Amino acid sequence: MNIVERKAGGKLLRSLFGDSHNSSSGDLTFYIPAFHCSLDTIKNLATQFTMKHPVASPQKYNVKLLGFAYTKEDAKKFAEFILISLEAERGDIMKNFNYELKFNTMEILGVPFYKTMNGYKDAVLGLEI
Repeated sequence: MNIVERKAGGKLLRSLFGDSHNSSSGDLTFYIPAFHCSLDTIKNLATQFTMKHPVASPQKYNVKLLGFAYTKEDAKKFAEFILISLEAERGDIMKNFNYELKFNTMEILGVPFYKTMNGYKDAVLGLEI
């Protein structure tokens, strides 16, 4: 990600890149759900996983992976949506935001969700949907 220009104050993007005071570019891993759900749920899960960047640990689950409702191009659009949403929700007033996103690699990370009384809960961060 390269932030070409952002006219407004704040530290969110710098904190994503290791809190470098002058950094306006760097690598960032976006986590995008691949299963059908509401846009609010996609935004919540993608934002939480992207901000917390959980470490994947190989495990064997005796279950079938479901999902894969979206293409790689959809995932790129969702990543851009998450970036713009994070910027738009900041407390400052953005006057200009010019950025470039380059996708180096794309991988699938299987995250198990368990049925609860109120819906589903992921086994990595414990987020309920």
